[in-house]
Amino acid sequence: MRGSALVNGETREISGDDEISLLEVLREDLGLLGTKFACGEDTCGACTVMIGREAVPACQVPAQSVIGRQVTTVEGLAEDGILHPVQQAFLEHLGEGLVVAVEAPRDAAPEERRSAARTAWLHVGPSGKVTAFTGKVELGQGTRTGLGVDERRARIVVPDFGGGFGGRQRLSISLEAARLARAVGRPVKVQWNRWEELMANHFRPAAVIDVESAVDATGVLSAWSFTNINSGTAGIATPYRVPNRHISYVPAASPLPQGPYRALAATANHFARESHMDEVAHRLGLDPLKWRLAHIDDDRLAHVLRVAAERIGWSSSTPPEARGSGLGVGLACGTEKGSRVATAAAVVVDAAGSLHVTKLVSVFDAGRIVSPGNLANQVEGAALTGLGGALFEAVEYLAGRIDNASFSTYWLPRLSDLPKIEVVLVDRRELEPAGGGETPIVAVAAAIANAIFAATGVRLRSLPLRPDGIVVRS
Repeated sequence: MRGSALVNGETREISGDDEISLLEVLREDLGLLGTKFACGEDTCGACTVMIGREAVPACQVPAQSVIGRQVTTVEGLAEDGILHPVQQAFLEHLGEGLVVAVEAPRDAAPEERRSAARTAWLHVGPSGKVTAFTGKVELGQGTRTGLGVDERRARIVVPDFGGGFGGRQRLSISLEAARLARAVGRPVKVQWNRWEELMANHFRPAAVIDVESAVDATGVLSAWSFTNINSGTAGIATPYRVPNRHISYVPAASPLPQGPYRALAATANHFARESHMDEVAHRLGLDPLKWRLAHIDDDRLAHVLRVAAERIGWSSSTPPEARGSGLGVGLACGTEKGSRVATAAAVVVDAAGSLHVTKLVSVFDAGRIVSPGNLANQVEGAALTGLGGALFEAVEYLAGRIDNASFSTYWLPRLSDLPKIEVVLVDRRELEPAGGGETPIVAVAAAIANAIFAATGVRLRSLPLRPDGIVVRS
């Protein structure tokens, strides 16, 4: 079916059947790249356009349904060359790196530049020279190697956009584009939709972590055994003073493709260690805060732990007779990438077992602070990311296939899940800056698990803690 529509004030020809979306026609036929491919399921809003006066997701609208109607994309917001106030504010306050994702090869002919800007992620020229647009230099290098192209005949362009993680850091999609481009002799773009990326992606490494410890007659930690099977060595060393220790990592042959999670294995190792430290303290009838501090020689780590306890309202360990009240607070701390972090959590578990995290406090020491606002954003973002991994993020299978490969079925934290988050930054001007991006996440899961125990007497030792949001009381 063919017809015309008024697109950004101009009459444009529209063609397509029921299976062609308006998003595809806008980008591929009309060259309006401001409307973005993203989730593909009416969740993210990246493809929003106006049909008449109504905002709609272009990925969900058949192209033929707009014939005879008025369509406005982001490009149509400007009038007489003057940006719309929203566009102007975006450029002034956020920059244009999020708007312009790729550039065409500078040495291409004008018609090739237009084609490349629209469709090319990778181009193999007649001479065999490779031009790759990729989110990571390593992917471009891997693609070059996979094609057997000399380094001097490869040009790798890494645009200024957000982190290239998930499927964007795997070589497979780049090699697909490279082989197709070589076969047809022209620029080729390979783009997975959200479902394809989640189905084909790698997984956070599964882990079994065995922890054993012993204390002497005075309640002092005297022996420590910690074995991580499969997930890795990041954050595996204990910051607690103990004279006898055995810490090991045992690789395993995973039946599923696996790749790094935020902070690598440090999240799993801190969860196991801090849960165990809390459990031992309660077994001894001791205050988990005081017992931790009694075994910490690192003044910086001790400081962030004390501040986190103060900000969460910690007074003493919840006595055994008070457990089951449904209100609880928990602590966890650790070191990673030269930084120190302590997280405190407050939770409420009602009579039906429904769990709500009401507050998270993250106290973070990364040495000298260069940009306080950016660092605070990193810490807050880590708390949100850690919340999902701690409570409910899990890949579900049905008949051997992933059953929740979409943002509407995979449970990421929503606004209704978010607790009050307090970030406290410790600025040590005498020290060099240390890692600020990943370390803040490592203590979140353990702090929540320890708070759940304080509230209910239930010790949860696996992640996610409550995939269905319910804590079954003991």
